[in-house]
Amino acid sequence: MSPPDDRAVILRRRALLVGSALAALSGCQKVSPPAETASGPVVAVPESEPDDAGAAEPALPTRDAGSRPRSHGNMPSLEIPTGIGDRARSNYESLVARMKRVHDVLDEIERIAPKCSIGACEDQWAPVAKKLFELEDAFHFSYTCPGSSADAKAFEERRREHMEFYEARRKAVETWLTGVVGDWARLQAEVDKERLANPRPCLSYACMDW
Repeated sequence: MSPPDDRAVILRRRALLVGSALAALSGCQKVSPPAETASGPVVAVPESEPDDAGAAEPALPTRDAGSRPRSHGNMPSLEIPTGIGDRARSNYESLVARMKRVHDVLDEIERIAPKCSIGACEDQWAPVAKKLFELEDAFHFSYTCPGSSADAKAFEERRREHMEFYEARRKAVETWLTGVVGDWARLQAEVDKERLANPRPCLSYACMDW
């Protein structure tokens, strides 16, 4: 058995060791591992801009060409006189059909003419060019032989009235179109394409008095 002094020394040493260990343990902080679902700072990401393909087309610039030309309400008479010969009747029928056609075409031109210049929407002016060519084509085979009879002179007067009225209206429509299209020469170039695509023969007429 160890002397009392030695035992006391040993007990003190053990007490010191145990105390040191407890002090060390009490000084440690318990740190929990981060959760597997933990995430970093939340950053707001702006939504992506819509694709350009879905963006609305910018509005085409419009042109103000003033009021539309006069209508054909005051057109010369389209009635065919009674008591005339077959030659005169045929000429009147052709004149009436032609005048109705060209004024309908002018109406159509006014209706379909776009409000943007030809530089902004060239494809929309193509139908107008077709209609302008159609006006020319309506008179390609329209020659009427003059005559010395009363029927022939009366018909020539009616034809003159119609042509003057038509020319005045066509000029008014073309003036109005010029203000809209912005480049009349460019529109005429489109009409030239229609002429090349639709060639017409040149005919000669042998006239007999009627």
